Amino acid sequence: MVFEDPLSHALSLLRAAPRSWLSGEAGEEPIAVSSAPTTHGRVSFNVSANGSLVTVSAQLQPFDSEAANGAANGAGAEEAPPVTVCLRRPSSFGKIKRVKINGKDCRTCWSGEVITLSKSWSGSITATVSY
Repeated sequence: MVFEDPLSHALSLLRAAPRSWLSGEAGEEPIAVSSAPTTHGRVSFNVSANGSLVTVSAQLQPFDSEAANGAANGAGAEEAPPVTVCLRRPSSFGKIKRVKINGKDCRTCWSGEVITLSKSWSGSITATVSY
């Protein structure tokens, strides 16, 4: 559910989730992970599919809030690696048509089935994906 590249420390969510998990059928439970430890902090997310719409809500809680504030202020910290989510859906939904990140259209944040949530992320983020 949560994969952290051992070299780049890039985070990938749902990288190997079966297509059937995002079929969007009535009564389908959301996919959820709570407080998964990573080198960046604890990651929690919830993904739900409803027809041609998928909603991803994610949160990153850094282990050291002072270090996170220093990184946000550019205090010599390395650039955070990208956080991506792989939305593998049954082929009947077709391709992604539109992505909104925190309510704003994002035309360049996806490629194929992979959405880039953020390259510098701390706190909460929501992606709404339309097929």
